[in-house]
Amino acid sequence: MSTVADPKPSAVLAAILKWSESKLEPWKRDALRRLMLHGEVSEDDINELALCCLSGHGVLHEDEKTPAITPLAQEHLPTSSHFGDSVCVETISEVQNVNALAKNQKVAFNSSGLTVIFGDNASGKSSYARILKHSCRARRRDDEIRSNIYEPKTKEPASATLDCLVGKDKISISWEDGEFPEELKSVSCFDSDCAIVQVRDPSSIDFTPFGLDLFPKLVDVCKRVKAAIGKRISETSAVQHSKFAALELNQQTAVGK
Repeated sequence: MSTVADPKPSAVLAAILKWSESKLEPWKRDALRRLMLHGEVSEDDINELALCCLSGHGVLHEDEKTPAITPLAQEHLPTSSHFGDSVCVETISEVQNVNALAKNQKVAFNSSGLTVIFGDNASGKSSYARILKHSCRARRRDDEIRSNIYEPKTKEPASATLDCLVGKDKISISWEDGEFPEELKSVSCFDSDCAIVQVRDPSSIDFTPFGLDLFPKLVDVCKRVKAAIGKRISETSAVQHSKFAALELNQQTAVGK
């Protein structure tokens, strides 16, 4: 029986947490927590973070309350006992609603070396490739995986079971189209469609190590919070100007003139 280490966050995420505790304001640490848990922030999040920022500088209106601030903490970091382990997809089986693939077939891949799969046209090679492209990391995916056109139409998503070797541990992943299992994010799928992105399409090919994508996302959040505060200042200035303009001033004084 293989033993599995206690789940721990990656060294990168642990370093980001330590950095945030010593360098960031509370509202920015709250923004990091939201990004860590959800991957993005909504407009409601931005408005709340703007209020948190203003509160930290003591410039909220008297009738406004500071939203609860929950800084990024250890319990918010994703944990895994497999960080840094190699991941190998060993079999794809129990396929449902993927083109015309049979439900009781199993395709196996060698855990080392090269696996060659060959067959006639329309034998299902590309269909299995679509499963890998939609469950693993791919630069370009098909728009959707369709079910068998010769069978009654179904609303059920494409699905399959992927047996994987993660480090020395065997795991079984029940996948549905639209899901991106954490273990499979480190598996890259590359085919001729993905190559088109690099050869023809006008785009930059970037690789950001896991966790480091939080920095550009946090910068974007700061810019959006700045814009929200700027809008607030403009609206407040307009209200104050209208109130001042409505005053009846003594035209004989310097201010009135």
